[in-house]
Amino acid sequence: MNELTVFGMGRVSATPNLAKIILGVQNVGDSVEAIQAENANLLLNVMNALKSFQIKDEDIRTSEYQIIPVYDFIDGNQQFKHYQITHLLDVNIRDLDETGEIIDAAVRSGANQVLSIEFTLEDVSEIEEQALVKALNDAKRKAQVIVNTLDVELDVPPIYVKEIKEGSQPFFQRTMLFENSSATSIQPGKLIITSQVEVMYHYL
Repeated sequence: MNELTVFGMGRVSATPNLAKIILGVQNVGDSVEAIQAENANLLLNVMNALKSFQIKDEDIRTSEYQIIPVYDFIDGNQQFKHYQITHLLDVNIRDLDETGEIIDAAVRSGANQVLSIEFTLEDVSEIEEQALVKALNDAKRKAQVIVNTLDVELDVPPIYVKEIKEGSQPFFQRTMLFENSSATSIQPGKLIITSQVEVMYHYL
């Protein structure tokens, strides 16, 4: 029997129901102990602000805590400048309408690092399955077009199916912060989940 290989792609759009934000506090000073205390106080204020929006403890976790010395280079010589502490939190927001307000409240409470916002789905499996079905149907359609054009017959089911995994699949659209006169405005947009497959058929 002859073999025919085709590739299929399926895309499904979805409305996100979860926002993931990385934010935190960074401060500097000559004494590690002093800036640790300052950082801890500021971060406590930030966490209290987050919890005022009914964000649960399990939706707030430390993603980075770093203390480093910072140096200047003057005339080729390294000179100590200060210590720097960075404490970042991963925050899950389930009420997307409050995302901008939450960021503003965190900043007012002492957060000076807002590194990224990502809108996603809490459970992406159902959407991934829909995209996979579309990809398989796309591959079958292409195979049928080819055999019809060649005036041969497609032998189903396929003899080989492989889902092609890529680092960017599924693709979660990131957003930008837009500022107006009153508050940070967040535009979640849509998620595009993509699935790709390689399918091999016999044809007669």
